[in-house]
Amino acid sequence: MLGLASVTVNERFIDERGPGDEETYLIEHNFVDLAPLTHDAILLELPLAPLCRSDCQGLCLYCGIDRNEATCECQAPIDRRWATLDGLQFADPESEESNET
Repeated sequence: MLGLASVTVNERFIDERGPGDEETYLIEHNFVDLAPLTHDAILLELPLAPLCRSDCQGLCLYCGIDRNEATCECQAPIDRRWATLDGLQFADPESEESNET
């Protein structure tokens, strides 16, 4: 079943683009083409990760298993460029003590 969506837009339509008008839509030959505007507005309203139902756990990003039917032990790969940040310790602003071990 298709769901209905309501999208509010507030866009500018201009005859000619100038500096700073990159995010406007053009009026060409006294015609306003609403297709690009509609496409952009609907695309931005779509969920980032659509699910079949609200309590769906989705699929595992790494092995593809259906998390509603089984579990897996997959973990996100470690990006070595950010690994140094894992060792950072921050001071607790309320106690003024650090969390170093």
